[in-house]
Amino acid sequence: MIKETPLFAKFLHYLKYDQRYADRTIEEYDKDWQAFRRWSMRIATELDPLYVTREIFAGYLSALSHQGLAAATIRRRLSMHRSFARWLMDYGYIDANPCDGLRTPRIPIRIQAPAEDQAVQTFLHRPLRPSLEYLRLAVALMYTTGMRLAEVLSLETSQIDLEQCLIIVYGKGNKQRYCPITTETALALDIMMSHQDGPLFPGRNEASVRWEMIRQIKDSAGKGVTPHAIRRLFASRCLSQGMDIKTLSILMGHATVKTTERYTTLATPCLQAAVNRYAPSL
Repeated sequence: MIKETPLFAKFLHYLKYDQRYADRTIEEYDKDWQAFRRWSMRIATELDPLYVTREIFAGYLSALSHQGLAAATIRRRLSMHRSFARWLMDYGYIDANPCDGLRTPRIPIRIQAPAEDQAVQTFLHRPLRPSLEYLRLAVALMYTTGMRLAEVLSLETSQIDLEQCLIIVYGKGNKQRYCPITTETALALDIMMSHQDGPLFPGRNEASVRWEMIRQIKDSAGKGVTPHAIRRLFASRCLSQGMDIKTLSILMGHATVKTTERYTTLATPCLQAAVNRYAPSL
């Protein structure tokens, strides 16, 4: 069995506080690590994590595939191990990454539908009790910028320039980008920031905010709207209005345009409706 190691806890600490990974991602990485250790019980002797070989990881991936796990899950688990090994290399614990060269199944391109615009608009403009005003602002930020929920909840007042209507956002991997905001959103932020410094949403947990959002925002079928569905709505709206994909990729904080290209299918219904309405007919 793979021995437990304090190095993995240090790795998670690095991801959370140096790379600003979301709490949910940290929890998933920890679960994936423990799942790997449980699988490794078939190894006769205790093995130090620093000496795990490429062959062991290959056997693990094969076992996951035979269990029928989704391609995305297998890729995520390998990604975690590869990142951990890279961190071990950076700090001189190992000389080579045992995960390099390992192949994982392809993930079929499957993008879920965006949130219904009317459902989000209804929530943003309906009366709310004072304790939920923070949620209105969080949703407004996602709706008008395409920011991830984790990015919104980690905002500090020092990251917001109300005069320029700009927010400095730290996304995945601590990558910095600028998100323009509307004057209406800037006004709402100005009211909120007049009462505080530091974190914009102090004490707000991502999981609980996500749950409250799903509970408060319902589509026409009565189904709860997720934070990422609002992000998809932002992308589809921008594309349907003619925004080029490179600009959208920058706004959404994607590492490559390839990731953004997946969202082009979301705009198809909107584009079709526009053609039906405006294009000349025979």
